[in-house]
Amino acid sequence: GLLEASDALAEALQQAGILRGTGDGLALERGATRAEAATVIYRIYLML
Repeated sequence: GLLEASDALAEALQQAGILRGTGDGLALERGATRAEAATVIYRIYLML
């Protein structure tokens, strides 16, 4: 289902170094700040 797909995507992004987490895990349920979102976008940009 959708939950399993999102977990798999989060795992793949973490393994690629795009998502790094909070030290306590990814904390996906709380959403992201603007700074965190900008960091993810920048990391993807660097991979292009």
